[in-house]
Amino acid sequence: MILGIETASLFLGAAAVENGSIRASVRILRRNVHDELLVPVLREVIRWAGGAGTLRAVAVSSGPGSFTGLRIGMSAAKGLAVSLGIPIVLVPTHAAIARRFFAREPRDEGTVLAVVSDAKGDEVFVSIHRLTGTGIMEIQAPGVRSITELARDLPQDIHTTGDGAAKLDAASPGRFRLDPDATDAADAGTVARIGEEYFVAGRIADIEACEPFYLRDFRPTQPKPLSGRKS
Repeated sequence: MILGIETASLFLGAAAVENGSIRASVRILRRNVHDELLVPVLREVIRWAGGAGTLRAVAVSSGPGSFTGLRIGMSAAKGLAVSLGIPIVLVPTHAAIARRFFAREPRDEGTVLAVVSDAKGDEVFVSIHRLTGTGIMEIQAPGVRSITELARDLPQDIHTTGDGAAKLDAASPGRFRLDPDATDAADAGTVARIGEEYFVAGRIADIEACEPFYLRDFRPTQPKPLSGRKS
């Protein structure tokens, strides 16, 4: 059994997969509850899947994405791996999002997808993927772009998904083929399935050295000024 953790977006999820089939899964579609709910969710998924003794590895969505979410997910994954004596597998967040997009419905070979994650402000993380006869090929690695630049440079009618895709669509309405499930694109079940493939292939991370793929330094949000009457 492989446990998958997804905390790279505003939502969180955990899933247990065996031989490509989901045995247990929880998704919390409430924003910014990672710190509060991830540990209880992991406990429930592990219990439903048959207990900690059934786990062979833990797979975690490694970024890019929410700085805080990635940190919380990676910390939980490393803690479980150490306490249970099992390996950890890092699954690139955009690879998992692209896999889920192409798995939801049949697409023509050669279909190109832009995975767009919210990077706050006027910026997004973006990567480009193409469906080939043998699988999904990443043709542009994740990078940071401004919405204005990306809306100008992306080919018209390209498919877009991810929790930053709506921002891109708002900047250039109707230019791109926005996935109707874009905001809900990240999925722990897909992370666990890819993690199982990586585990079988021996793609194991060094627990001591592995870190989230932040892509840029943390930028704290400026506090809002206090309102009300002056004293």
